[in-house]
Amino acid sequence: MTLPAAYATLSMGDINVELGRSRTSSISIDAAENGSYGAINQASSSRPSASNPASISEWYGYNHNASSGPVLTYVYLYYGGNAAAACSGLNKGYFYVNNGSFNAASQIYSNSSGTTAAPSNYYSDGVKRRFWYGTIGGQFTAGVKCPINCFVKGTLITLSSGIQVPIETLYDNQLLMSSIIETLADTNDVSELYEWSSDYIKEHRVPSPIAKVERKVARQTVIINNGLLQATPFHSQLYKRDGIWRFDHIGSIKEGDYLYDINKSEIEVVNVEFSSEEKEIYPLALSPSHTYFANNILTHNIKQEV
Repeated sequence: MTLPAAYATLSMGDINVELGRSRTSSISIDAAENGSYGAINQASSSRPSASNPASISEWYGYNHNASSGPVLTYVYLYYGGNAAAACSGLNKGYFYVNNGSFNAASQIYSNSSGTTAAPSNYYSDGVKRRFWYGTIGGQFTAGVKCPINCFVKGTLITLSSGIQVPIETLYDNQLLMSSIIETLADTNDVSELYEWSSDYIKEHRVPSPIAKVERKVARQTVIINNGLLQATPFHSQLYKRDGIWRFDHIGSIKEGDYLYDINKSEIEVVNVEFSSEEKEIYPLALSPSHTYFANNILTHNIKQEV
């Protein structure tokens, strides 16, 4: 039970019962407030203070059995009615998970108090590139990786010398032209990268070696401006919308956004299409700088799997 609200009748016996003691047990208000009969429950929105003078009025509304509920973490997830939809990056939103990060043990909620389970869906965090199917109560019951992310065969990548070569000809330790963005603490942690934004781009070029490149196959790609860029939907891409530069999945880009090119010009996005045709892709991991130019457009590398 919860003790009555202010100005209602409240007795020492009521406090005893709330503390799980016999109504007629001997009790000292000062001792009770100092936890002599059980620690004061800090989850109760109304609770007595250990400070003196002790007063019975401090106990109004106290709930000795109050629960603080699950400790939830705010996360940005992609979702859909099937695996392909969750991996496409088309539908996205903020949710809450109960164990610090999105993983197989998570329960997922639509509200911060953890009282409303998220709908049963496939979900992806866009970081680990995994999706999980949620059932009743939001408990994840199965999971596999979404396809890895990068550009398709034939994409021209700029080397540190300024020469462009097809992505499929690249090799480990080869130097690419990279960009240090003044306002960005460059990171390969996508969840941190996507928190960055700026109303301007000031950058300078540096060489950065390829840590890893490999051939993969993708069955869904996003095509920007009739082939200016073609990559898997979760590839991390720099773009400007409503005057603000940010990184997000390339599948989030829409007509009217802008890309940043090697000549420091803005290229308007005039066409976005999705393709289900199977394509060769070549995921790139760079270090220590993680940006590079694909078809003269500034972009970001993948987070290498560990």
